[in-house]
Order: sequence, then structure tokens, then C-alpha cells
Amino acid sequence: AYRDGVIYAVRNDAKVLSAIDARNGLVLWSAALPATEALTGNVIVTEGHVFASTESRTFAVDLLDPAHPV
Repeated sequence: AYRDGVIYAVRNDAKVLSAIDARNGLVLWSAALPATEALTGNVIVTEGHVFASTESRTFAVDLLDPAHPV
């Protein structure tokens, strides 16, 4: 997902969601997702959250809190 110059993507092997600067490819921050299954589907970004999911769970990562809690 893309919003305001940031690409939000999941790494299935590490079960993390990362915010990546679209201009230079640097990882701005990452949040560990408590997933045990493969991450599937699209990543969705809103003004306040990024959503990622497995087949049975959906995770919301807070964009407004600097610690980006899940």
C-alpha cells in the first residue's frame, strides 16, 4: 500500500510490516505482527492505521503512535 510517500509492505518470512520511504527505499520503521500463519491479501492504509491479514486474523498497526503498536 502507498500513502504520502511511504510504501507499506509485509515480509512473510519475518512476519513484520515495514514502512519504506518511496524515494530512497530506506525502511523507516517496522512492526512485528503476532502472526503464526502466512500473511495474505492486500495491505491497506488509512489515515490512522495500516491493516495486514492472514487467512483468519487481521492486524491493525497504529500510524499515529510513534511506537506503532499492533
